[in-house]
Amino acid sequence: MDYLRGVYACDDQGQLHVRSTGQQGSGILTSMVAANCLIEIDTARSMVKPGETVTIQPFES
Repeated sequence: MDYLRGVYACDDQGQLHVRSTGQQGSGILTSMVAANCLIEIDTARSMVKPGETVTIQPFES
């Protein structure tokens, strides 16, 4: 399992959207500060295309 730092939000229709915070290197703290979740990417997936469903782990309940 791979994890990317992400930002999720709900739109006006109640749809949840998530995006990566950008570069994910361990020394890049700006991407951690901007994140409000982790995006789970299963190892069986080589990439995730826009609009595909993913699982997230929110930092707050």
